[in-house]
Amino acid sequence: MRRTTAALTLLFGLAQPLVAQDPVSVTVDQAYAMAINAVQAGDSKQAIKLLNGLIRARPDDPNLHLLQATAYAQLNRPRPARAAAARAYRLTDNPSQKVTAAEFAASSALVQNRPTMTQLWLRRAAQHADDKSQEQIAKDYAHVRRINPFSFTLRGGITPSDNVNSGTDTTDHIINDLRFGDIVSADGEALSGIVTTMDAHLSYRLNQTQTSLTTIGVRLYTRRVSLSSSAKAQLDADAAAVRRRNSDFATDWAEVSLDHLIGLGEKSGNIGLGLSFGSFWYGGSGLFDYSQMRVKRGVPLNDRTFISFFGKVEARESASSNNNDQMRYAIGSTLRRKLENDARFSIGLTLEEADGDSPNVQSSSATIHGSYTFGKQLGPAEVSTSFSLTYTDHPLYSYGSDLIPPGRTDWSGSAGISFFFKDYDYAGFAPKLNIKAGKVSSTSTIFEAEELSISFEIQSKF
Repeated sequence: MRRTTAALTLLFGLAQPLVAQDPVSVTVDQAYAMAINAVQAGDSKQAIKLLNGLIRARPDDPNLHLLQATAYAQLNRPRPARAAAARAYRLTDNPSQKVTAAEFAASSALVQNRPTMTQLWLRRAAQHADDKSQEQIAKDYAHVRRINPFSFTLRGGITPSDNVNSGTDTTDHIINDLRFGDIVSADGEALSGIVTTMDAHLSYRLNQTQTSLTTIGVRLYTRRVSLSSSAKAQLDADAAAVRRRNSDFATDWAEVSLDHLIGLGEKSGNIGLGLSFGSFWYGGSGLFDYSQMRVKRGVPLNDRTFISFFGKVEARESASSNNNDQMRYAIGSTLRRKLENDARFSIGLTLEEADGDSPNVQSSSATIHGSYTFGKQLGPAEVSTSFSLTYTDHPLYSYGSDLIPPGRTDWSGSAGISFFFKDYDYAGFAPKLNIKAGKVSSTSTIFEAEELSISFEIQSKF
């Protein structure tokens, strides 16, 4: 925001001051110079009188509105100052002047104690700024985000996929080498189409001290499926298929959370405590409700390396049957490190246990996951890779009313690569391309699946 003052100083320096002897004979250009002189001299009330007349004569001159914004700011009147800067922003086609006007509006909004409005104007400034200016805007934005009690994150994506329903790749039903006569219906097989997702998260800071932070949050996630023509034909040809419409494969998730973070010092890291309540729906019907308690411990090992540990307990209440209720327990750890070339990598391990009355909800699993982000851009994109490998053991597995020994085991793995095109941003938002391949192997063939997807999303640069 310091560039605003510098730009206005330059604007003042370009004008040649003229002293009017007879107010009646003052021309528009002379009044223009007098207004600049008045602003420079701090005679803001006189400047505003002159500028009101000048703006009536030249309503489309963005310089006049910037001068008016400056005069109002000198009088500590941030609301009209922001309004004048906003008019200057709309009127000018000059990128540099748009940045100046947007940053002036952001400064005025901050004086009004409206940090969310400040963030909006900073994003407008970033839309027209060069790379060097964007770096400063990003720092300003981070500062405002820290003082803003509200935080809002919105992510969305479009994903063409050959398996939008996580369906099986085979119609043969084989469990532990035992063949069953049932044929998998078409809605249980892999279906192609397009997946659209939206993930919105709003949080509010309830309390903050030098060593603690308490926030409450609301999260909404939606996943919508648009089946391909071949998938629709596949469903229409099978009378046993229950799910046939796009809405039958929709997923919704809502959550309310309360989090408390305790800082233990720069070298000692932090402790986080959390409590969440939420619900899942599939195909428009309730799937389960849940409540979750979690704890997290983060410790910096050095300037470049950070390790975190977490544990959580989650109770799931099934909407269909009490027999499907679950208790889930998980512990894990993740190591993150920034390398000398500004590359970043992480590696983590998660162990999870699920227990319940139904044999099919009882399981133990282990997941290893990792990511690597290249330090330098490859062409126009920031490139990152990721992988995940999970082993799951179901000690008891039933089909119908029969237990099938010796249970069921699954292996699932995925790998992905992402391209973040930071240089092609709009108001600080840039496109991201994700390519992901995944496969599930199981001792029960109806759980075996493969998927290849390409997704497009928009992500914030700061």
